Amino acid sequence: MKKAKYTEQFLSDLTFKETQELLKTDEDFKVFFTEYLEKKFPKLEENISNFSDNIKNFLNVVSESIKIFNSKLAELGNQLYEAFKPNLEIIDLNKSLYKKGWVLSPYLLNEKNQKDFNIKFLSEINDSKKLDKHYQDFLTRKNFYHLEKMVISWNSNKFFRRRNKSLIDSVNILRLAVLNKQKKINVNNFILPFLIAQIDGIVYDFLEKKGYTFDKTRIQKNNRSVKKFEWIQWEETNLHYYSIVDFIENVLFGVSYPKQKIKSKVVYNRNKIMHGENLKYGTMKNVLRTYLILDYLSKITNKDNTKK
Repeated sequence: MKKAKYTEQFLSDLTFKETQELLKTDEDFKVFFTEYLEKKFPKLEENISNFSDNIKNFLNVVSESIKIFNSKLAELGNQLYEAFKPNLEIIDLNKSLYKKGWVLSPYLLNEKNQKDFNIKFLSEINDSKKLDKHYQDFLTRKNFYHLEKMVISWNSNKFFRRRNKSLIDSVNILRLAVLNKQKKINVNNFILPFLIAQIDGIVYDFLEKKGYTFDKTRIQKNNRSVKKFEWIQWEETNLHYYSIVDFIENVLFGVSYPKQKIKSKVVYNRNKIMHGENLKYGTMKNVLRTYLILDYLSKITNKDNTKK
């Protein structure tokens, strides 16, 4: 392998496990990674006393750098790894799930739901169909019990409250379709555009209350301008959810143009669906993905009451 093939973009796309494996097996990658760290952190030892102030930026590389810390920092590195291991595992898992079209929302991360959903099991699933089934079984079992419970929990959020009746109705429509074994009508074709429209409405309601201004594609506040959903990074402080931000911005609301194929491997794009280009969007997994995005938005737009 040639060292020239490795880039910062290539590194950012790797999961923690993939990085570990390359560091063990590929000498060229190890050299590249060491040079990358020296370039990014030329005064790492000198600045370690200020670590707590720089924790957010440092966490982006701490998992990859643990194995190559020099001897003077080895002990500190091991202590940090043990302290942040649970968070790193969730971040890494979310990154892996993103590539397969799924996310971990607040409801799924709730400890009370781990008996039925089992996050640890997700890391063992390599087959996309099995992963789809794991999500779908959890959210639809017992007559959509968990899906309904999740939607009801959003009622504490004022931006969701006035939409709650319609959102509950959407769950009941799914329930009735399954109970009646309705196969002639694909209700997902109608539920999905409705849910996407609620995302738009909730986001604009929230931004208006927070003092943001917006046009068709950009959001402005305090002379700063960002993409439609990039504002979440200003509000979000939990690294668990950074992959969801990317999923919303780059997959569901990713840039697309008429009659041009989208770059994302997951065919799930708002513009293609709402403007009638994608006619095969009506699947249960697309509907469930959208409910999970709404679940995340219920947290990020409700900072005073984030517990579920």
